[in-house]
Amino acid sequence: MPVAQIQTVGERHQTAWRWRPEKSLLTGDASLVATWTALVLLIYLRPVSDSDIFWQLRLGELIVSRGGLVDREPFSQLHLGEPLSHVAWGGQVIMASVRGLFGWSGLKLFDALCWTGGFAAVGLACRRLGAPAPSIAFAWLAGMVAALPMAMLRPQSLAALCFGLLLALRMLPLRTGPKITLGCLLLAIWQNLHPSVAVAAIAMGAAAATGWLVFWRDRTRAAPLAETAFALFAAASVLLTPDGLAIFATSAKNAELAVMVGVSEWLPAIAPLNRLVAVPVLLITALAARLLWPRRRALDLTSLAIAAALLLMTVAAYRFVLFYAIALVPPLAATRLFAEQPAAGPEAATQPRDKRAVALAGIACAIVAALAVALFPPSFSNHIPFKAMEKLRETGASGTIFADSAQGGALIDTGYPEWRVAMDGRFYRYSRAEWKDMMAIRAGRLGLAYVEQRYRPSALVLWRARQAPLIAEISRKPGHWRQIWSDAGFVVFAREQDREQQGDHRKHDRVAQDADVAQVHVAARDAGKARKRQQPARDHP
Repeated sequence: MPVAQIQTVGERHQTAWRWRPEKSLLTGDASLVATWTALVLLIYLRPVSDSDIFWQLRLGELIVSRGGLVDREPFSQLHLGEPLSHVAWGGQVIMASVRGLFGWSGLKLFDALCWTGGFAAVGLACRRLGAPAPSIAFAWLAGMVAALPMAMLRPQSLAALCFGLLLALRMLPLRTGPKITLGCLLLAIWQNLHPSVAVAAIAMGAAAATGWLVFWRDRTRAAPLAETAFALFAAASVLLTPDGLAIFATSAKNAELAVMVGVSEWLPAIAPLNRLVAVPVLLITALAARLLWPRRRALDLTSLAIAAALLLMTVAAYRFVLFYAIALVPPLAATRLFAEQPAAGPEAATQPRDKRAVALAGIACAIVAALAVALFPPSFSNHIPFKAMEKLRETGASGTIFADSAQGGALIDTGYPEWRVAMDGRFYRYSRAEWKDMMAIRAGRLGLAYVEQRYRPSALVLWRARQAPLIAEISRKPGHWRQIWSDAGFVVFAREQDREQQGDHRKHDRVAQDADVAQVHVAARDAGKARKRQQPARDHP
């Protein structure tokens, strides 16, 4: 069966594919179901490594329990009662609700579905427009290779889903009015799930600029009205959060301090900390360029413009690689590197078999996913101090718990409201001076005296990987600190005065108990004397 050529960009709905439809074999749509299921399981099985998810879950629970946004800082001891930014509040509510209903396993599976859902949405749109299933599966795998290091449990997974849905909506042959309406609604929701809708503004801006250039050169092509509307509304959607204009200051401070602290995802892809994870991005980009070059005259230029814009953003800051990987799906799916073979026999005879194959593949994949969730509970990175926090809770500690910012989120989730933290991973919450002090504590330039004076902690949960100088100082001169637990990763100290106070309470209890016993003895003695005085009177009336 001969295959028609790909439609050039700009025709009617600006779709990338318009060849004659081919019926899927068992390696067609069923293979997409199996591939996507494998990607979901791969993400599900990755350990929880982002400690910020813990304070976000706790904050989401507070929003749900209070029935409204939390406007004042509830977690950080030095900032209690200060105004609180509403960053990703929608994503926090959804994820906290999922964990409350289905536990960590349900939350991890939900996150994996959202993270891969961005790839699935745009891939299925490509399939709807005629792209071969094997090419789509290849595009998914290529994107996964590039973006896998950014697969973390956090609200950004919801942003990936929204981005994939937006790309799919842009590509599908819908009427302009409903398409724009749906897209604008999606963008407003996106910004409140995760404040990254600026990515859509840049991506759709690149698509709109390319589309208008194509339209100017050839007026028979469709004008990019939807892309233009998406770009403009995405830029406006940045303000569609409870913070309004304040979101700019929050975002700018967050980026500035993340770069200062040296968080790898906020650094350029070519930074020394990112060289290892940048290699897959470079290889996938080179492979995509090699595959796309022979078909450059037939490719959708708007899809290429979106991918190019996000590649530049990834070079500037590695954290955008997930969006770049999703944007690669349409161009790679159009290469037809892996084209399906036509089905044998009459066309009508193949249709039922295709549907049964997809249904069976879906059932089999659902069973496999259910077994994986049942047999493999979520795992956590070793920098999440669950055992240390458990031992600390057994002591009945309350008040401020000093720890590295990387453990602050876990302390919030475990101990709130009894515990307050010195710092956590919210860059916008703390000042530049506070972050410099935290780095100085890690380096040993600031010691125990500063920690005690600044934070007045009731306990210390110290991470050997970052706070070894402070651990060594306390070990040499414990003062009023006593070690209550230790392992290869963490050391937990509690104030010695707490034990003394507990000893005083026990001593007081013993004294009171002895007094009670003495009173019983006195009462018994007096009763005996009274009986002796009365006994002769009864014998000699």
